[in-house]
Amino acid sequence: MAESNPCPSVVEVNHIVMPEHANPLGSVFGGVILGWIDLVAVMSASRYCGHNVVTAKIEAVEFHLPMKVGDQICLRGKVSSVGNTSMVIDVDVFKVDVTSRQEFQATSAKVIMVALDKQGNKIKINK
Repeated sequence: MAESNPCPSVVEVNHIVMPEHANPLGSVFGGVILGWIDLVAVMSASRYCGHNVVTAKIEAVEFHLPMKVGDQICLRGKVSSVGNTSMVIDVDVFKVDVTSRQEFQATSAKVIMVALDKQGNKIKINK
């Protein structure tokens, strides 16, 4: 029997920062994190509305902590508000300390996604 998800827009994705994600000083490129944020937002928005979605805007990106090669990173996204054809997805990025099992917020962003029909036209979201 399949379990129902009480909040279908909640998405969690985990990564390990690898050398190919980092600059010569070993810190992850901001663009890598933005790509991961965008993927989490797409999954969250499409699960919420049941349609394909595209990114309209990434705003309010704040980098709080550096992330280095070997760091475990957890991204969590969820739909925070819904308009007629668009949604705002809040994505938080955490650096995970595996020894203490603590998470530290490293980055946050708000992503605006637009729902599309199969022809690529904007479609109304059922709230």
